[in-house]
Amino acid sequence: MYDASGKLVAEYSTVVESVENAKVAYLTADHLGSPRINTDRDGNVTARHDYMPFGEEITPALTAQRTTGVGYVGDAVRKQFTGYERDNELNLDYAKARMYGYGHWRFTSPDDFLNDSDVADPQSWNLYVYCRNNPLGCTDPTGKEAVVNITVDEKTKKGKIVIAATIGIWTKDTRISQADMKKAAEKIQKDIQGAWKGAVNKDGIEYEVSTVVSVRAFKDAAAAEDYGSGNIIEMAKGPIDPDNNVDSNAGSGGFFTGHDAGRWNIDSVMSGTTAQHEFGHLLGVDNKPGFTLMNTDPSARHPTMTAKDFDWTFGREVTEQRRQARLTTVIEDRERGWRRKEVDTGQPRSSNQHYTFRAPRLAWWKSR
Repeated sequence: MYDASGKLVAEYSTVVESVENAKVAYLTADHLGSPRINTDRDGNVTARHDYMPFGEEITPALTAQRTTGVGYVGDAVRKQFTGYERDNELNLDYAKARMYGYGHWRFTSPDDFLNDSDVADPQSWNLYVYCRNNPLGCTDPTGKEAVVNITVDEKTKKGKIVIAATIGIWTKDTRISQADMKKAAEKIQKDIQGAWKGAVNKDGIEYEVSTVVSVRAFKDAAAAEDYGSGNIIEMAKGPIDPDNNVDSNAGSGGFFTGHDAGRWNIDSVMSGTTAQHEFGHLLGVDNKPGFTLMNTDPSARHPTMTAKDFDWTFGREVTEQRRQARLTTVIEDRERGWRRKEVDTGQPRSSNQHYTFRAPRLAWWKSR
């Protein structure tokens, strides 16, 4: 069973029981998406799981502290490390695009070099490596790209935000050549990474923002979707709707897709700030006023992310993350009522969390 965002929240099993008596296991995951506590419908703990950094499970055989008496027992739930489905016969995890060998800390097949490689980060050069050797700060839900956390260090008052995204571009306009598409992909990647970065202070925390985006040209939208691109953009020759003064647009790919979409004027991409502005829409930010990157008017648009753009994009998440880091959850057994209570300790704690930034469902923004 999955929630609206695609996160697994429960799993039904006919392995431990017959079809008539099949049970449900509710999965409580950690910040990486690894189910740590499994409970039944009455809130009783049926299993616990702990993992080493790269996914090896810490079993009672490895340490005396994890005993069957406190719930560290085997179960039939296959969703394990970061939500990967574990194949116990092969000792591998299914990561959609590839299989992951948690015992070797590597994928069993290489990634596409252009998919998540960054000349400034040597860890990305190894095409078999898991999450650039940063398994505590990143996850790789598709086997293709790293989803990076927002990290806040309350002691040093420093924060770090890394935006990771994949964009697939395509065109049906015969006036746009393959060479044009290749140049556009390079320009889009350079512009987005150059614009969505910088230092911003918010509520006493100095955040350093950086972006790693992979842009690839495809023959059509279906090929981009099959590849797993998170954002699929059609390139047009000229404004997409000149009668209504619409140069480019971006927004939701729809309720039943796993990607966002858009149509961009390739001429504006090559000569202006269209790519970095439209990327903000793909992050879920509306058109905004003032001398900012999200101003829909190119003549009044800042070429890079400003403090206001930062706040519109990340403000809610960083504020809520710091608030949650001050809360302690207390679970009380009120005659099996399992009452949850949040207590504000008032003391900020360092934290890290990952988020998915997308355009709201059915939202579209038009730019001049």
